[in-house]
Amino acid sequence: MDEIVLQPTNLPERKLIEIARLPIRLGQFLKHAGIAQNGLEAKIKIQNSEISVNGQMESRRGRQLYDGDQISAGYSMYVIKHIQ
Repeated sequence: MDEIVLQPTNLPERKLIEIARLPIRLGQFLKHAGIAQNGLEAKIKIQNSEISVNGQMESRRGRQLYDGDQISAGYSMYVIKHIQ
């Protein structure tokens, strides 16, 4: 019997985003990380359910984010790292 080896194909790319001042609002984070060009684009992405925080779809642009939070957008995952 042949052994089947599964290869991960659509795993999100993880990017560490360093933030000096926490908490940061989701809309601000999207702009800081380059996911959105401006506040309107951030708002639209959130309203269109394109953004999740820690595995949960997020509909609040003002959601407070903290060290270690994971934000998913498309095939990318961003992890917040607090720097001092």
